[in-house]
Amino acid sequence: MTPDAATLITALRLGDSQFPSGAFGFSWGLEVLWREHRLRPGSLLAVVEAELEGRWAVSDRVFISLAMAAADREALRIIDDEADAMAWPAAYRDGACRAGAGLLASHVRLGTPGAAALQQDRRNGGLRGHLPVIQGALFAALGFDVRLALGLAGYGFVAGLGGAAMRLGMAGAFEVQQTIAAVTPRLAALTEGPLPETATSFSPLSDIAMMRRGAAGAGLFAN
Repeated sequence: MTPDAATLITALRLGDSQFPSGAFGFSWGLEVLWREHRLRPGSLLAVVEAELEGRWAVSDRVFISLAMAAADREALRIIDDEADAMAWPAAYRDGACRAGAGLLASHVRLGTPGAAALQQDRRNGGLRGHLPVIQGALFAALGFDVRLALGLAGYGFVAGLGGAAMRLGMAGAFEVQQTIAAVTPRLAALTEGPLPETATSFSPLSDIAMMRRGAAGAGLFAN
């Protein structure tokens, strides 16, 4: 279904790099891999493709879709607990919940329907608030269809890695845009393709890098 103009403009606003999405302070392991020279210049596309297939397509995408379809807050809590169980590195669990809290806080300030109630549930301990679950709940409240929601979230995932790479000096603006363009056909297919029966995740390099965050010393990002 083609979104109406107002919905499309809202999606463009939420996907803008200036929107306070809550994920700006997280590199999801990219910083450690770069600082330890485990990545070479020009490797951004390979990293994004690996993370897109190994994490977003089989984990975040599933939880966003499930959260959008949740019938009530109890169903959302169960989905959130499953997302927590899937995020086995502590740094990833913490980062996903902190990014979810940041996104939620922005939507509360902007008056997004349902955001304040979600934030209260999180503060009361009813929700852990993993980022993809919060995304799904907010997208549903905004009236997005699943395809638009997944396209927006997937773009944010890829652009977020690109933004982190730029801040680290790993890639320039043109390489980031070339990377986004290169993965766009796959990302588009993922927004319309069938979901896995269960969520999985296989991103060992970034998971281990996030676990090594403390050993790497202070840096630009929280994980």
